Amino acid sequence: MVTKTTFRESLKPDGWMSSFVMDAQCEIWRSQWPDKIILTNYASKELLDQNGTKSLDKELNEENVNNAKQIFVPVNAERVHWILVVMDFDKHKVQILDSFASETYLVPAYKVASQLELYLMTKFNLHTGYPKERDLKLEKQKNINDCGFHVLLYIQRYGRSDMYKIDTEQILCYRKQLAYELKHESNDHPSTSTLNLDDSPLHVYSARPPPGRSTTSPSVSGSLSATESDPLGAKKQSAEEEGTSSNRLVPNEKEEGAAAHTKRKRRRTEKAVGTPVVSQRPDTGAAAQELCNLLLKADPNSESSNLISFPSLKMTIKEGVTFLRDGSATIEMLRETIKIIRGFEAKNPNRYKIIVGPMDMSTLDDTGSEAFKDAVKTQMVVPSIPQDCKMVFLPVKKGSNWLVYCINGVCKRIDYLICSSNEEPMAATELCKPLLKEVDFHGRKMFGFMDWSPAVVPLEKKISSSDTGLLAMYFMEKYNGKQFSLEDIETWSESYRKSLLYLLFSQRVNSPSKKLKALEQMTKKMKK
Repeated sequence: MVTKTTFRESLKPDGWMSSFVMDAQCEIWRSQWPDKIILTNYASKELLDQNGTKSLDKELNEENVNNAKQIFVPVNAERVHWILVVMDFDKHKVQILDSFASETYLVPAYKVASQLELYLMTKFNLHTGYPKERDLKLEKQKNINDCGFHVLLYIQRYGRSDMYKIDTEQILCYRKQLAYELKHESNDHPSTSTLNLDDSPLHVYSARPPPGRSTTSPSVSGSLSATESDPLGAKKQSAEEEGTSSNRLVPNEKEEGAAAHTKRKRRRTEKAVGTPVVSQRPDTGAAAQELCNLLLKADPNSESSNLISFPSLKMTIKEGVTFLRDGSATIEMLRETIKIIRGFEAKNPNRYKIIVGPMDMSTLDDTGSEAFKDAVKTQMVVPSIPQDCKMVFLPVKKGSNWLVYCINGVCKRIDYLICSSNEEPMAATELCKPLLKEVDFHGRKMFGFMDWSPAVVPLEKKISSSDTGLLAMYFMEKYNGKQFSLEDIETWSESYRKSLLYLLFSQRVNSPSKKLKALEQMTKKMKK
């Protein structure tokens, strides 16, 4: 619902885009573009704030996701700046379109993109893993009010060259065009009400907040409260206009809420932290062994036949055989494995850990450089943090070496495992604090860990250079915060390789049944 005051304030020459006006225009487009999905502001907030999935469940279903060419997510970053995240299924990439080209609001955009990937994988078993690209060719806005209108034009012109040539004059014309479309085109929809001439609310779209989420509409007879100035100087809409009443607490309610929060927090800190029980993946030992037997019997020269086909990971039969016979686990393999593990654990109500990353530091040496900070922001994107989280893993790769940090809430220290065959591995203690300082935990002070001391996790056996990536992933799956050891010092690498390969192979997006039949036919031909 958009009031006349909101309508006027948003669309005037220097007005800032209200989320209600944004959703109003997007609702019209949803009925016109069956091959595109545009998420509402409610769904975007769920991805950004990780506060449930009611709107996401309502707006995304198997049918529209399978038919979609793109998913557009307008992101109201910190309620002061609009950015557009586009998941493009045709081009196999995620684009971040920002008319302000701001580093400040880049992190929320990457977070939304990562959370959308996780949601699609968890809900629909749709494994994307697309590279995330920030489009720097866009024309920059010349003032502080036009970002929302740029986002609407990005959606409308996506894939066209004129998306890159949006200037101030075009925005001014588009404000007038948008006002006309909302007043007239919205009235062609039976589910929407007409524009009234008085100050009563203007129902210009049919979207509603999800069940259970209340909204506060502006007064019918009165006007909205004055707008607030944001860090960019733009005019930020009031809490009432945005449909949220939680920030409008009277002083007594604020004090009571703060007291209740402090009391709950005190109870949590007094509660002893027990050793978490490591969750196990379903036992696939027999199936993994069958796959590996077929693979080793297949034609070793079958380079053209893909064993694994993800957007960011391709593995031929020959490469699969090489991996089984002591090949190295690449960062792409670990990245895809971590996404799959996240999907498993997201369904577990008692999950106690998260994995952030991995990050590739192969070309980075200076931890104080802008390149290092940018790499942390884009590669170390923190997923949804469970309430009872006790451990956070952060894997880092440099050359053939791996280093895994564990923010250990069980023992209140920062553990690290050095996965290296070299005599001089990465300097773990020197990298620790600069790395953790740059990771954005979205305001959650994870156990106050910056004061904790680093502690090395001892390893009883020297490993080969081909096992470093395997050991990093194995550690993140098996460590319980107090003890870690390799189950069988001689055979852990062989068995875990098979398990990891089968995990990647068996994902639905890889069409495992079809590829298994092809492998069986190939081995039969080899016997003949």
